Amino acid sequence: ADRLERFIMSSIRVVIDFSLYDHLAKLIHSFGAQQSRAEYSDRVTLEIQVRQSRVDALINDIVEISSGKAAIEKLT
Repeated sequence: ADRLERFIMSSIRVVIDFSLYDHLAKLIHSFGAQQSRAEYSDRVTLEIQVRQSRVDALINDIVEISSGKAAIEKLT
């Protein structure tokens, strides 16, 4: 029988400059996270679901790629 794995997920909202979107998209993918909502203008606002055990590492990497300029909010 197939085993269904379930993970506790956390949601974060990230606002970054549009120029960093490609870097962030690759980062999201590398963490196995999912983008659930996006708004595009001169800045990009994303809601991202990621395993709770990986959320702090993802946030740290987002801070790093944005040189501390990303606005990040934990939603759940």
